[in-house]
Amino acid sequence: RSCLELLSDMIPSDCGWWGRASFDGSVHRVHCSYLYHLPEDVPELLNFNDPNNLVAHRVTSMPDRAHSFGPSDWARQPSTAELAEHMGIEQAICIAHPSGVQGLVSFLSVGRSATEPAFGAEDRHLLEWLMPHFAAALDLCCVTQMGQLHKGDGVSLLTTDIDGWIHVSEAGVDALLCQEWPQWMSSPQLPVPMTQAIAARKTRYVGRKIRADIRWSGGHALVALRRSEPRDLLTRQ
Repeated sequence: RSCLELLSDMIPSDCGWWGRASFDGSVHRVHCSYLYHLPEDVPELLNFNDPNNLVAHRVTSMPDRAHSFGPSDWARQPSTAELAEHMGIEQAICIAHPSGVQGLVSFLSVGRSATEPAFGAEDRHLLEWLMPHFAAALDLCCVTQMGQLHKGDGVSLLTTDIDGWIHVSEAGVDALLCQEWPQWMSSPQLPVPMTQAIAARKTRYVGRKIRADIRWSGGHALVALRRSEPRDLLTRQ
């Protein structure tokens, strides 16, 4: 919120949306995001009702460039126009920044509820300059949160989201995951059983060879991995 408030001072706007998403062809899915003066159901509407969203397609096809959108753009696709109306915006500038993880992007959008004044080239250039810093700031926040979870030797930490996409991870994470799932081999997403546990908002996953303790911070899941021990199979009683 602090970042988006600062951004609205530099690029006067009525709302903002900052987060991370994956894309595969024309299908885009938001995994974790922060909505600034926008309805809370916007990510759900985009994910389930608008897979070919005009804005998402353009910004991911031309990353690291800020793109302007307005009523004439919304008119090209009814579902995108409906989403813009639901968000209460008449114009927006948006940008996507590729993550270090294949298929994952950071995105940032700011919008205005009126058509005037229109966003200009200076606003787009400023957003392009700021976007890598926003993405780095989010990673640094994840690292800071992970640092507070350290519980001694043998523990490796990672940050993921509701869909199991790994955002930040420590050395040792891949080796632990491959002990439990040898076929996993450093995929950008966690193995399916662990992703299912995270999607179900469980606080723990115990496998044959590893244990994961899960804690949530906003839209991010902070996961502490270690080798499982016999005591991990005991019930609370």
